[in-house]
Amino acid sequence: MRKILIVAMALSFGSIAQARTVENTTVDGFVLSQDEYKEIEVDKLPTAIQTTLKEKGAEVIKAFVNEEKEYKVYFKVGEEAQTVFYKEDGSEIKK
Repeated sequence: MRKILIVAMALSFGSIAQARTVENTTVDGFVLSQDEYKEIEVDKLPTAIQTTLKEKGAEVIKAFVNEEKEYKVYFKVGEEAQTVFYKEDGSEIKK
């Protein structure tokens, strides 16, 4: 009886814990993780973020947004590749 109980518990824990797979892609030296962010067109970035990036002299490679309206932006300044998170108002989020 004890073995049956242990096996039943193991099966229930196994069905509760599911592995989450995150698809990664490489573009221009960036490893793009497709976590909870959805890709958007670069020109759909809020004006405040576009202004901030323009001031940095950035060339935007890819842009993403999540449900909380946080933006993940992959860009280059010269040869330096960067990934930065922004709020809708253009302020940077430290992650």
